[in-house]
Amino acid sequence: VALRTSRIGYRSFGSVRESTFPMKLHRILSDPLCQDCICWLPSGKSWRILNQHLFTTAVLPEYFNHQKYASFMRQVNGKL
Repeated sequence: VALRTSRIGYRSFGSVRESTFPMKLHRILSDPLCQDCICWLPSGKSWRILNQHLFTTAVLPEYFNHQKYASFMRQVNGKL
C-alpha cells in the first residue's frame, strides 16, 4: 500500500491516518494549553519556543510520542 498525502495534510497508510509535521506544528501553535512554551510572533509569520524544557517534556510527548528536541528541530529545518 502506497503512502500518500491528502490535501488536508494527513498521510494515509491503509486505514491509519497520521498528521504531517506541518499540521502537527500548526495544531501545537493553535493550542491555548501550549502558549506558555511556544507561540506565534506578532508578525504571524514565524514562531518561537518560549520554554524549551516545558515544550520538550509536555508538548513533544503529546504530539510526537518522544521528548527529543533535536529531532523536532531537524524536522523544522527539513532534515528528515
